[in-house]
Amino acid sequence: MAGHWRAAETEDQKKQRLQAIDDATEGMGRFRRGKARGRLAERTSPPPSLIIEIDGSKVAMGSEDRRLELELGGPPIEVSGNDGKAQLSAKMEGERLIVEAHGGNGRRTTSYRVDGGRLSMEVTMRGEKLAGPLNYATTYVRAE
Repeated sequence: MAGHWRAAETEDQKKQRLQAIDDATEGMGRFRRGKARGRLAERTSPPPSLIIEIDGSKVAMGSEDRRLELELGGPPIEVSGNDGKAQLSAKMEGERLIVEAHGGNGRRTTSYRVDGGRLSMEVTMRGEKLAGPLNYATTYVRAE
């Protein structure tokens, strides 16, 4: 799992992700739904590259310019971003790396696992304004 990965989202995965956004925002009014769909499409778009480093009970994740270090099974840490503050934690479940983020408006669970030469990323987002959970998956391949 450790290494440098680059996004390889298939057209089907993108369609499923956008459909999941439509389903999760269907109960909103027209204006609010359009705005929410745009923000969710941006937030769910896979980062072009991903770096994962695992050293004992520590995992570091991020991109070339931004990195986050978490202790596997350790207490959550607070991070700040464009969307406010969130509590992040990480754990291993078998061969899966699970990263959970809890913020003021909802939560996001991201599961990473290696399948052959690919890294599968499965995400579930829940929010008080969403009609239901937003589930999607995307794929990464090792960067050369």
